[in-house]
Amino acid sequence: MAFLFSGFACFAQFEGEVTYKITYSTDDPTAAAFIGMMPETSTLVIKNHMLRFDQDVAGGGKQSFVANDREKSNRLLMSFMGQEYQVNLNREQLLRLEQTKELEIKKTSKRKMIAGYQCNLATSQLENTPIEIYYAPEIKTPTVLPQFSSLEGLPLKYEVVKGSVHMVYEAIKVEQKPISDLAFDISNSVKEIPFDKFAETFAVKK
Repeated sequence: MAFLFSGFACFAQFEGEVTYKITYSTDDPTAAAFIGMMPETSTLVIKNHMLRFDQDVAGGGKQSFVANDREKSNRLLMSFMGQEYQVNLNREQLLRLEQTKELEIKKTSKRKMIAGYQCNLATSQLENTPIEIYYAPEIKTPTVLPQFSSLEGLPLKYEVVKGSVHMVYEAIKVEQKPISDLAFDISNSVKEIPFDKFAETFAVKK
């Protein structure tokens, strides 16, 4: 199972919702057969020190990543085949889950309008693949994706490489609006499982 929330940390000053479209490419025929079942969109909800990233997963399930920067908490909520559970993650576990590390970012002078925001282009390498990240300096953030932590703004278009699959996330709607704190709540009734058990079940690399 691919974890596509991509390790979002917390954002500030912007309150609202960002919708991303996701496109996929691969040279692997086996992986290509599954692309049609992958999600086409994802949603990022931000309020002050909190965020929630929601996305469907292949097979009819759903995953949500909920982070609270003030409390330094990161929770993964999984819903699949009628069962729901949550996993609490520290930063080390989060990076292990995403199987990534902070990237060496090279900023450029190139700009592009995305979803109504002027974005700056940065480049890097991910799994030996050149990638581009367009971020909006107007949307200030104390931290961004762990691998993009040197950026000074919210990524509105970025690339993720998972094995043979190349994914591009691009914002198609950025809506500033009031967000209820309830959007970031996870019921205490949702079963919690230890990270080690979760990692073993889903074959997270050590």
